[in-house]
Amino acid sequence: MAEKRTIHKHVVKVAARVRIYVPAGSKLLLVGWQEGRMENGEIGFWYEVPDLSGDPCLSPQEFFVVGTGDIVPEGAVSVVSVIAGHYVWHVYMPLSEAPRG
Repeated sequence: MAEKRTIHKHVVKVAARVRIYVPAGSKLLLVGWQEGRMENGEIGFWYEVPDLSGDPCLSPQEFFVVGTGDIVPEGAVSVVSVIAGHYVWHVYMPLSEAPRG
C-alpha cells in the first residue's frame, strides 16, 4: 500500500528569520502569496507531508526572508523569490539546512 501524503500550508509574517515546524520527511513544494487570503506582510509555505498517523516528530526548518536591496545573510542559499502584492521577497535557507543533490 502506498504511503498517504497530504499538503499542508503554513502562513507566516515576513521577518528576517522565519522558523517553521513540520513533520520529519516533509518536502517543501512552494513558497508564495495568495491575494485575498493573506495579509500584506505574510507569505505561505506549502509542504507535502508524509502520513501523520501516530505521533509525528516535528523538525524545524529555518528561512531568511530578504527584501529587494537588503543584505543576504552570509552562507545563505536561495530557495525562491515571492511576489506578494507590491513587494518581492527573496527566501533563503542556511547552507547547513539546504537540500543536497
